[in-house]
Amino acid sequence: RDLVRSRGLGDVYKRQAWNRGSSPSPFPDDLIATAESFRRMFRHWQPNEIALEIWNEPDVGFGASLPGDQLGALIRTIAVAAQGSRLKLIVGAFTGNNCSRRQMAGYLDNGLLDYADAANFHDYNSPELLKEKLRQYRETFTGYYNADLPIVITECGKPWRAGTPRAAIRDDQRSAAWVTGKAVEARALGISGYYAFLMIYYDEFSNNFGFMDRCHTPMRSLAGYFNAVRFLAHTQTVGTWNGSRIFCSEERAILVRPGGGCVPSISGMQLFGADGRRLRTASENSEEYCYCVFPSSKLVELSGVERTIPAAPVATVRRPPRPVVPRLEIEKEGVDWTLEGYWFFRPEQVTLRIRLFNLSDKMQRLRLSVSYTHLRAHET
Repeated sequence: RDLVRSRGLGDVYKRQAWNRGSSPSPFPDDLIATAESFRRMFRHWQPNEIALEIWNEPDVGFGASLPGDQLGALIRTIAVAAQGSRLKLIVGAFTGNNCSRRQMAGYLDNGLLDYADAANFHDYNSPELLKEKLRQYRETFTGYYNADLPIVITECGKPWRAGTPRAAIRDDQRSAAWVTGKAVEARALGISGYYAFLMIYYDEFSNNFGFMDRCHTPMRSLAGYFNAVRFLAHTQTVGTWNGSRIFCSEERAILVRPGGGCVPSISGMQLFGADGRRLRTASENSEEYCYCVFPSSKLVELSGVERTIPAAPVATVRRPPRPVVPRLEIEKEGVDWTLEGYWFFRPEQVTLRIRLFNLSDKMQRLRLSVSYTHLRAHET
């Protein structure tokens, strides 16, 4: 983490002079200064291909639970600044708990996907729920520009109780199982990137998300994460057998058995626990994930496989962003909001202040129009 910071990366938004939001919004107030700062950053990193995640969990307190137009203004600003660079823009970083069309409409209607190379969400639920979560997001994106763009998970895991130097054995085992299980499901479901959270010891309120203890000793969760990479890298999804996902490379096939599942009988098969240790028998680790590794040529010995056809990669095309970015200025009184929109206590007396940021070096002409949808009266 210190090395990353020394190279000018990390939580860059926390240290920039331009990042001063005007209450109640936590988003940068001066979008012209924001764009210029990102331009300098992108020029500095120009020889490299890097990805930028725009904001963190805007659908909860980190974004003041504001409607999506506020995040949309920041995304458009960074998209303008990123023109001509090799930067990949990742949008969303949603908690995964607010993925219905009604909750997401404010983001999508304000161009969430228009300028993105990928969308992302966080997941701290059990592995078997990941498939439905992905389906919900895909369904919500349907009909919008870039709806088929790649999806990545940039936070994932199972935290343990904060305030202790190390996770209890059962908590550590569960954390390793969830990290492994969701890596397997992410790979099988075609999720484009999977990043567990977090390698260092990290207390946050009542949870610790770390994969190392207070003395920086790796725990099972870190072993589970690394071995998921070790076993699943450079493989393709083949299908499912009795609830176990199957992956294959040119030389070997890997069947990942969840806890409580059965193991096939294939000659020459090797068994490994989720933490990478070699197992002598399947019963030795019956309640945890198990990697069953055998030559790919012996996959024909496995009957009853439900085959999976991998989805073809989708080439995303970002919309060219316009140089003028509009943003609604939020009044401090007489208004409330949820992810679904703004609620005005006296709609007949509302004055909307819209601020326009010209991010180019030329004068721009534009015609401004405002439309709104009345959902329901504000409930007091």
